[in-house]
Amino acid sequence: MHDPAAAQAGLLLTLTRSIPFVLTHRRSAAIGSNPVTQAIYKRASGIICLDESDIALLRHYEPTLRLHIVPDLMRFDSANDHLRVYQNSQRMPMAGSNGIQ
Repeated sequence: MHDPAAAQAGLLLTLTRSIPFVLTHRRSAAIGSNPVTQAIYKRASGIICLDESDIALLRHYEPTLRLHIVPDLMRFDSANDHLRVYQNSQRMPMAGSNGIQ
């Protein structure tokens, strides 16, 4: 769920049909005092954050949230990390070498 309307639909499906949903946290702000927003975050099966700062912010609000980091590929440093991991996975060790570097 990336937008507020989808998050509200996810909450409704969880409450009425026990269908789990995952929320993507894309704000650099706290959850706030809106009771619907608070319920959305507390009922989400998982919350995807872009970095440790988002997790720290949400943990401060509610320590029991199920948070996961999935880096945003649009961020320059994250794209570089993904590219390096991919390139390293494609290297084959050569005969007589010490393996993948």
